[in-house]
Amino acid sequence: MFLEFLHFFLKKPMNNKKNIFSCMAGNIIEWYEFTIYGYLSTTLGILFFPQESSFAQALSSFSIFAVGFIARPFGGIVLGWIGDKFGRRLSLLISMYIIALATIGIAILPTYSYLGIKAAYLLILLRILQGFALGGEHSGSMVFLVEHAPLSHKGRYGSLAASSLAIGMIIGNCVVLILEKALTQTEILSWGWRIPFALGTVGIFWALLARRQLTETNEYKLVSKPYENKLIRINKKYMYIIACSIGINAFLAFEFYKVTIF
Repeated sequence: MFLEFLHFFLKKPMNNKKNIFSCMAGNIIEWYEFTIYGYLSTTLGILFFPQESSFAQALSSFSIFAVGFIARPFGGIVLGWIGDKFGRRLSLLISMYIIALATIGIAILPTYSYLGIKAAYLLILLRILQGFALGGEHSGSMVFLVEHAPLSHKGRYGSLAASSLAIGMIIGNCVVLILEKALTQTEILSWGWRIPFALGTVGIFWALLARRQLTETNEYKLVSKPYENKLIRINKKYMYIIACSIGINAFLAFEFYKVTIF
């Protein structure tokens, strides 16, 4: 199955290849940035909550990791609304700029030893921005890819959003693993923890350059009135399906992050 997918992706003629790769690049970087915090949670707990016990440090750091998830539905709603009303391209650009701001902020953020408890508050704010951006990025990129796909390949194109998610997490895992092998614990606590975020900043600028070349999807341009507020009516009509989808995804996310992060 993997070889079949790889053959399709590399050999199958695809329209708007630049749009597809630009969209995937942004999604990879955003998921990389969102997850390296999880991989560095123990280290960040020591740096931003040094006055607490080791258990409380880990709990506080993972709580800030969870804040990003709380922000994601709001990002999906707001950036999804922007995508419907003003275009998919604008929505994806906004999510990229927000994640860039949050990532640069974390990379240069002073720790508790410099700012005290204010450092933790700033970290929470930056995590909220990351979660907000990712909430609109994942669903937005999936819609963008599907709308750019030929009618017979919409499922496969949509799967590229999930594939780029996994690629971003794998890259983040590898970067942190190399960091822990190459540096001592003292070096990581001193300055090494900033390296993954700094590398992500470089990747973000590259992804932004690529994403600025995105063109709006034909399906969006063909709709004369692309936005109509039907959220309440849709929720009532499909409440059972929506509830099932939320429950299934919540269970999968819990198991996934328990294994990959915790």
